[in-house]
Amino acid sequence: MVGTEKCGREDFAALELRVQGNPTDRWWLDRLLVVPNTEPISLNRISQICIPFKHKPIWEGLIHMEIKNFGTVYLDGQPYFPGDWSNGKTISFGDTVDGKAISFVRWKSLWVASQCVCINISWDELNKAGYIFGRPVKIDGATYLCRSLKVGEKKDAPNEWDSILDDLGEDDGLWHWDDQHFWGQETSRKEASCRAVRGYLSARYRDDYSASYRSELIGFRLVLEPLPPAYLISGALIGAGLKVYGPDADIAGELVEVTDYDLVVAPNAGLHLPRKCQWARRDGKRIIIDRTSIVWMKEEK
Repeated sequence: MVGTEKCGREDFAALELRVQGNPTDRWWLDRLLVVPNTEPISLNRISQICIPFKHKPIWEGLIHMEIKNFGTVYLDGQPYFPGDWSNGKTISFGDTVDGKAISFVRWKSLWVASQCVCINISWDELNKAGYIFGRPVKIDGATYLCRSLKVGEKKDAPNEWDSILDDLGEDDGLWHWDDQHFWGQETSRKEASCRAVRGYLSARYRDDYSASYRSELIGFRLVLEPLPPAYLISGALIGAGLKVYGPDADIAGELVEVTDYDLVVAPNAGLHLPRKCQWARRDGKRIIIDRTSIVWMKEEK
């Protein structure tokens, strides 16, 4: 069928890899490096390849690629399958629900969604919710900054997305970019009302759409950035300026009281709570925050 050659690496015994495939199909090469396999592997291609594990200059950064399923997208508080329509519902992220986990690929310290987790959502909607430039979320006990990817203000400008593709490959089976744009952070250089999107015709394809535009062809590909531990809640923080992140909003102000169950904050001027907020309530000029609902908080000077 195909040729067999010996391949080895210092920390692995010599392996026989019988591989049929296209040497330019980097995603499959990546998978072989991540999970060396002594069984025959067919990639349904015609050219013959063998992976030399000692050939470190090209593939060294690919050995540690990791794919993990965790976290779930919630729309109006209900768990949904990744890739579902947003349709104006309030989007949030939380603990993993069986069968509805999000697939992430690890790149450096970040977890990058392998697909759009919801579609038919505008850049403006994501920005209002805090998911363009980042808001903390808590998933299975760990806290992350959930945000959009940096995709470049213009073609060939250095950015996260192209760096990820350089390191991990462009295969649609991994990134699900075919016929699907996703929003980036950047404003278009051509039109101030437009924002950058990537994907659809190729992994690296780039275009611009109005920030208010909503379509099933554009979605949200989130990235999770691990956050350091939040400040410990104690009376020592009384008088400090805090920014407290809850499930669907954040509250900034001066901490005036701490109880076993609540934080009492004198909010900054102009602060408005969401209409259906269930984790914080007004009490005169103060806001009372349920401690069990706090996602993350930080001190503001």
